Amino acid sequence: MRVIEITEDRGLAPADRDAPRTGGTDVAVDVAFCGVCGSDLHMLEDPSFPTRSVLGHELSGVVRAVGPQVTAVSVGDAVAVLPYESCGTCRSCTTGRENLCASGGHLGSVIGVQRPGGLASTVVADETSVVPLPAGATLEQGALAEPVAVACRAAGKVAGDLDDLVVVVGAGPIGVLVALVLRAQGRRNVHVLEVNGGRRDRAASLGLPVLEPEEGTDAALRERDVATFVDCTGSPGAVALQLGAVRRGGRVVLVGLGPPVQLDAESAILREVEIVGSAGYSRRDFQTAVQLLASGAVPADELITRIAPVAEAASVFADLRDPATPHIKVLLRHDHRGGTTND
Repeated sequence: MRVIEITEDRGLAPADRDAPRTGGTDVAVDVAFCGVCGSDLHMLEDPSFPTRSVLGHELSGVVRAVGPQVTAVSVGDAVAVLPYESCGTCRSCTTGRENLCASGGHLGSVIGVQRPGGLASTVVADETSVVPLPAGATLEQGALAEPVAVACRAAGKVAGDLDDLVVVVGAGPIGVLVALVLRAQGRRNVHVLEVNGGRRDRAASLGLPVLEPEEGTDAALRERDVATFVDCTGSPGAVALQLGAVRRGGRVVLVGLGPPVQLDAESAILREVEIVGSAGYSRRDFQTAVQLLASGAVPADELITRIAPVAEAASVFADLRDPATPHIKVLLRHDHRGGTTND
């Protein structure tokens, strides 16, 4: 099979590998679309991340083959692939928090991280990690299920009344998706704060209320009585701003990864600020994401700002490194399968 792998000089180049085999509960999926994530860019640039790795943890495709014990899907099914596996028996798994699985989860053996991902023409996943797409859903929508699941997890951490002011900080792919999921949940007062003008315009084009940079100062935010901030930047400065500006008894949901943040513990204690982490997603979050995309509540067509052949992966990654990029989500397309509908 054909793959795009990380080279010694931290580039991307095509290579040929043996096609994966299936046994037991394995499902082989011919990848249709693979989304490019910010973490893919980081892994490519990180010299400690192994060369010859095959990136891509946001993917959809069509079932090519199944192991003899598979009952959940059949050859020819259109599916989205949940990239991690979990044990199913630990405390986290049995309480619906598979993302925190003691032996797997989002820190375990992940497709596109420890295992070959969507930059390969075919991937293998356990049948528990393969989610059939509903009738009428497209493979393009399926490729967004993984980042939308991240957004579903984060949105689920937002508490309070539906009219409370929620400010999502950062209008990159995850920030925009969090705001859209919150809107789909019926929240009526969700705003986005973003310094990148192109991304700010893109968020506004999706009907999301956007705060201008001058509205994102500490004083201006304090006046707005923000009930919850959702940080999708990972910026220590942005997180510190949110911790100081959220109202008394408010909440800051941390989604974006970044350098360590200095915490003013005294202020957080005296104002009873709740600090909540949101890591990855559960299987329920992933299934919810598929349904939101299939229903159009999260508009995939408006979020996908470019589709390119997988052979152009190197140039796509280079373009996305530009901090000024206006793109929300770029998909890489494998030639053996286009954007068909699951009818």
